[in-house]
Amino acid sequence: MAHSKGLENLPQDPLREIMTRVGQQPGGAADMARAFSVSKTLRDFINDGDVLQSISFKDVFPCSGIQHEQLSEIGGLVVRCSRAGNLSAQFILSKVVLASSSNLCSAKIEASHSDASLGQNSTLASNLTDLYKATQLLDHLSVENTNPAELLNLVRTFLCRASVDDIVDMQRHLKNFVALFLVHGKKLLFQQFLNTLDQLCEKSLFPIVTASEPRNFVIEKLNGVCTMGYTMMGDIAIDEVVYRPLLECSVEMNDDIVYEMLLERVDIVETILKVGGQIASAQNNQDALLLNRGILCITAMLRGYLRLLIDHTAFLQSTRIKLVVIFDTIFDL
Repeated sequence: MAHSKGLENLPQDPLREIMTRVGQQPGGAADMARAFSVSKTLRDFINDGDVLQSISFKDVFPCSGIQHEQLSEIGGLVVRCSRAGNLSAQFILSKVVLASSSNLCSAKIEASHSDASLGQNSTLASNLTDLYKATQLLDHLSVENTNPAELLNLVRTFLCRASVDDIVDMQRHLKNFVALFLVHGKKLLFQQFLNTLDQLCEKSLFPIVTASEPRNFVIEKLNGVCTMGYTMMGDIAIDEVVYRPLLECSVEMNDDIVYEMLLERVDIVETILKVGGQIASAQNNQDALLLNRGILCITAMLRGYLRLLIDHTAFLQSTRIKLVVIFDTIFDL
C-alpha cells in the first residue's frame, strides 16, 4: 500500500520518464503490461503516446510455441502501441495477423469439409464476412473496433519494412492472408502475388555460399587486404603518406555501410596497391611484387563479388516493390 502511495505522490513527468525507460528495456512489453494491470496510477498512462511509442516488443516472438502465453499477457497493449505509431508493435502485430490468417484458413477448410457432408457449403461462406474475419484474427488481443483496413495496412507495412528473411518465414501466412480476404475478380492478381512472393523467397539466398554472412565475408577480406597491403608497402620503403589511406579503408563489423560503399573502398585500395606494384617493379623487388599481385587478385575477387551482391540486393528490392504494388492493387489501397 505504501508503494502505491509513493507512486501517486510522484509528479507526472518523472513518472512518465521512468515508464518510458522501463518500456525500452528487454522484456519491456510484458513488464509494462503487468504494471498497467496492478497499478491504477500507472494505468493512467495507458493512452499516453510517448509511453506507448517507447515500449519494446523486440523480444516477443508471436509465431513461436509460446506466442499465446506472451500475447495474452501483453493483452491489448500491443494494439494500443501499434496505433500510437510504435514500429516494433506494428511488426509484431502484423505477424500475429498473418499467423492467425493461416489458422482461420485451416478452420475454413475443416468447416467446409464438415458442411459438405451436410450440404451446407454456403453457410460458412456467408458467415466469413470481412468484419468477422477481422475480429477473429485479433480476438485473443481483446481489440475493439478492429476493421479489415487496419489489418491490410499492417500487412502492407510488414511487406515494406520486414527483412527478406522475415518475409520468407511468413511466406505461407502471407499467401493465406491474401487468399482469406481476396475479393471476386482478383484471382489473376492473386496468382501474380503468389508468383512474385515465390520468386522473392527462392532468390532470397545469395547464390555464392561463404563461410559467413556475405557482408561480413567482404569486410573480413577487405580488412585483410588493407593490412597486408600496408605491410607490403612499408617494406618497400616509400612515403607512408602514399599508403596510409589503406588503413582508413578498413571497416568495423558493426559499421553501418552498404555494399556500394564497400566497393568504393575496394577501388581505393586497388589504386594504392597498383602504385605499390609499380614501385616494387622499379626496385626489382620480386618478393614484394609477388605479394602485391596476390593481394590484387583478392581485390579483383572482392570487386566481382560485391557487384554480384549489389545486383542481387537490387533484384530483391525491386521484387519486394512489385509485391507491394500487387498487394495494393488487389485491395485497392
